[in-house]
Amino acid sequence: MTEPRPAYSLLRQDMRPGAWQLVALDPALVPALRIGMLLDEPSAADAPSRVVVSAWGAEPSDYLEGPCGIVSDAMRRALDDAGVDNIQYRAAHVFTDVAPEPVATDYWIANVIGAIKCAEPLPPAPGARSPTLSPPFRIDAARVGGIGMFPLAEDRELVVVDARVAARLRAAGLRGLVLQAPETYDGLPVSTEPPARAPTP
Repeated sequence: MTEPRPAYSLLRQDMRPGAWQLVALDPALVPALRIGMLLDEPSAADAPSRVVVSAWGAEPSDYLEGPCGIVSDAMRRALDDAGVDNIQYRAAHVFTDVAPEPVATDYWIANVIGAIKCAEPLPPAPGARSPTLSPPFRIDAARVGGIGMFPLAEDRELVVVDARVAARLRAAGLRGLVLQAPETYDGLPVSTEPPARAPTP
């Protein structure tokens, strides 16, 4: 029997070995992004924002975790198709921390507007950690009001999508995106690659 899809999911980046990992973001944008403020609209002369990923990561991801999400063209199209309209996008080029030229030019800083306070903490799992939220937790749907995608007010780096948006993202076949149930959140990075087994003596 197929497991039922959760009503809400967290957007997480797959941190498996070899995947891109965010190192730095345009420092002029970070303060506003951390508190969910609207960014100033860029002028036609402004260059795309600079996003830096670790040089050892050879596998591109359609979603990068950080003070805000960084999404590929493919993920932006999937969100547009799902009817998500509360994101302010800013063009971005992706660089590694050792190369002067961009390794990708089809990315966007995605400033999701409208944080909602709706997390109901559940008993924490042993060893769980999180900056501002006692994991795991559930989403109180009564406080969401039908919004399809939003950051949590309790921890703005956690972005929540409802089942309809999650289904569209799954259908898009995006690289490096994990949809995690809030009830299983433990504050740790997510990886689809199982940990290496210790050698047998």
